Amino acid sequence: MVKSLTSRQLDVVSLTPIVNLTAEAMHHDFVKVLECVEDVGFEIVAISIDNSTPNRKFVQKILCNGVVQPWVHQPLDNTRKLFIVIDMVHNFKNIYNNILNKKHFACPEFQGKDVKASFDHVEMIWKLERGKPTRMSHKLSDKVLPTPISSGTDKCEIGRWLLPREHH
Repeated sequence: MVKSLTSRQLDVVSLTPIVNLTAEAMHHDFVKVLECVEDVGFEIVAISIDNSTPNRKFVQKILCNGVVQPWVHQPLDNTRKLFIVIDMVHNFKNIYNNILNKKHFACPEFQGKDVKASFDHVEMIWKLERGKPTRMSHKLSDKVLPTPISSGTDKCEIGRWLLPREHH
């Protein structure tokens, strides 16, 4: 996908079916897309990637020669820079999905301390603050929890809302 920095233009350049995505296959397609897009008059100044394994390997091993950097020389024109932008929103989504699926998340050591997260902490905050008029976690609701926690609603009341209209 190509997105312009100066206009609202957004175009899909290539959709390629791939069974096993590798850094080498990505590099091959990357160069073909660069050539195609630059041949029609665009100047590629940045690429955006998420933190998937093939993307990480492609950037680290192939584009950056083993050491990740904020930019590399543009493969088609060594006098220009090609900036590498990490899609942080996608990374946060991956972390969130990971903690939803595994319920526990161990992060790399930070300032000499282990950093761990558990969805139990989120559920504990939800239970402590639910029903209060002001909350620190004002957007936290049972809809964002991995399994809805019972809010104390009568099961018969829930059943009433699921019946067809003629039964009310």
